[in-house]
Amino acid sequence: MKRLFFLFFILIALWLGATGYIGGQTGPQLQRYFQDLNRRFADQMGVQYYLKPVKKGFFVSTYSLEVNTTLPLHAEPLRAFPSELRRVRLNVEHGPLFFLHGLGIGLARITSAQSFKPYRKVLAPAGIVLEPETGTFRTYATVSFARQLHFMAQGDAFAFIDTEHNTSTHIAPVALTADIDPWTYVGDYHMKTSSIELTALRRKEPVFRLKDLRLSGHIDAMLRGMFFLGDVTMEAAHMQIYPPKKDPIDLTPRFVFALRSEENGTVGLDCSSQMRVLSGTLPDSAAPIVSAEGALRLGGLSRKGLESFYGKIHRLQSDQMHLYHTMMSQQNTPETMAKSLVKLQRLQQKIQEVMILSLGEVFLPGRSTLSLHLTLATRRNPDNRADATLRLIGAFPKGDTRAIQRTLLTGFPELFTLDAEARLGKTFLQEFGPEGIRAHAMLALPIREGFVRDEKRAFVSSIRYTPRSLTVNHKSMPQLLMVLKMLLGGRGQK
Repeated sequence: MKRLFFLFFILIALWLGATGYIGGQTGPQLQRYFQDLNRRFADQMGVQYYLKPVKKGFFVSTYSLEVNTTLPLHAEPLRAFPSELRRVRLNVEHGPLFFLHGLGIGLARITSAQSFKPYRKVLAPAGIVLEPETGTFRTYATVSFARQLHFMAQGDAFAFIDTEHNTSTHIAPVALTADIDPWTYVGDYHMKTSSIELTALRRKEPVFRLKDLRLSGHIDAMLRGMFFLGDVTMEAAHMQIYPPKKDPIDLTPRFVFALRSEENGTVGLDCSSQMRVLSGTLPDSAAPIVSAEGALRLGGLSRKGLESFYGKIHRLQSDQMHLYHTMMSQQNTPETMAKSLVKLQRLQQKIQEVMILSLGEVFLPGRSTLSLHLTLATRRNPDNRADATLRLIGAFPKGDTRAIQRTLLTGFPELFTLDAEARLGKTFLQEFGPEGIRAHAMLALPIREGFVRDEKRAFVSSIRYTPRSLTVNHKSMPQLLMVLKMLLGGRGQK
């Protein structure tokens, strides 16, 4: 019994000792975290965070997190916000054991609750009513012993009523979650809400509705402040549109954006979108369409070149933003305004120069490619598609904007190769009404000249271009190549 009591005493002592040590480290670590946040993002986002201790406790401490602006132009609007919107009270439970909001373990658990009610004062002058008044936004963040952050936020349902346009936007409860490294921001992010609905109050019926909206993303690495490698996906089970006096249209959309690391220090950009008609009919000339898909890929981009480009553009844009703020806030005489406009013009010229000079740093000959894929399905022709790949083979001059511009204007045909193919169902064009029927009739001449192949179920056209050759449907066309180069500013075939 004595041994059991002694063991229990040792465990209590270890727990209290660990709690005291973690509690002493939590405050300085939080201060360090928000200082790092300001160092990275204050200039870009225009906001700065100040953490102030309110009450120091053994198990739980309270802090006040205040948000201020770093930009003079934003100072006055921010002061118009109620103080409770610019300050958030953080309750910090010290590890290793948590008792509030359920039992848990870790270094710290941080919770807050923000009422929607103060926003009414901000939105009222704009003619917008916020309902309900009792809505609350709650956050929960747990820092594990491995220094990983699990974040969760939940917001009650609320509605914006626009009295000027007589509309109401209702947003169902929103849930946000994230599992990340708090110092590098690498990790997973998720957001979902069951519905967002826009209603016309006079008609007392919905105009637009999103159901089961989901946003998910992953960050692989962070480059140069807010420049992330990773992906973001936004999708909804239903996007419902209610045209006046017409049947509703029910769509399912999906959008994906990804910036990924490739081999040999290059980066690839992927953008894709999908849309499918679940019920109803699209308006006007788009009526035959039942689904559409598009994908764009920009690959083989220099990672170092992108980092350099982003750093230069960010500095110039920051100078431009501060100049805008100076022009808006100072007592401007005609002389000072003229000087500011000259400075602004110079900054805009520098931004254009950086964009042109960065072409040679970002795009790599033999590695950079641009690919495009489009598919369009109609009721009678489910397989219509177009694919194209543009590959960079020539290098942009470096160090001289005029040389780069001259290359783009006169030597562009020597810089790339192109592979493209389009396939359309036999009756695809005819489905789009009188204009489509006329376009279908005009295919007779391209078919006769060999620009379009008439296959069993589809019309097909393929193109292969290099600076030395042009083939259309596997047929060489040197004369067309010379004409094309002349039109594009080239020097003609050698």
